[in-house]
Amino acid sequence: VVNRDNSCVAIDAAAETVYLVWREDDGHIWFNQSNDKGVTFGSDINVSSGISGNNRNPSLAVDADNTVYVVWENETAAGTKDIYFAKKASSAAAFTAGVVPVDSVLGSANQAQPFVTVDGGGVVVIAWVQAANAVYYGRSIDYGSSLWTIASNRIKRVDGADTSNCGAVSVRLSADAATKYVCWSAEAAGKRNVYFNALNSSDTRVYGTDIQVND
Repeated sequence: VVNRDNSCVAIDAAAETVYLVWREDDGHIWFNQSNDKGVTFGSDINVSSGISGNNRNPSLAVDADNTVYVVWENETAAGTKDIYFAKKASSAAAFTAGVVPVDSVLGSANQAQPFVTVDGGGVVVIAWVQAANAVYYGRSIDYGSSLWTIASNRIKRVDGADTSNCGAVSVRLSADAATKYVCWSAEAAGKRNVYFNALNSSDTRVYGTDIQVND
């Protein structure tokens, strides 16, 4: 018996093509798509092929050219966690994948629960939990390719460093891709809450204090 979970779905701009990713018991991230609104699907594609460890928590986005972007969390046998990023052009048969070298910028720490979103002009944004107690975001303006060599000026902290045990990160872009809207859950005073903040075109936090959304 093969178990499958951690699924994520996206659709193209015409709402015709349905894209799915998920995790299987083999520790890999898998992908499939339907070109007829979900009536039929093609053959499964192993997104994380050749990447050892426990691959999980995938997130999926599709741009106007129907290029597919996937991020996920990889845990090694030693217990370290890193983010991997993959993309596939609409005409390609397989994904190109590799690690996002966050450790080279922020130092050795675990990254988890990544999320990806895109615009129509080559901007690809990811957000994730860093070392359990922080939320970061990274940006590429070349259709994701520079995420594999991400530089320090493309990584910014989102949260205000006054909560702990962050999780469930989500990020969206404004119409011009200048503003990044981020939400996440975290603990404060013994209670889990949902928080929100945004980064402007200069990647500066819009709100000095994270907004607690729930009552």
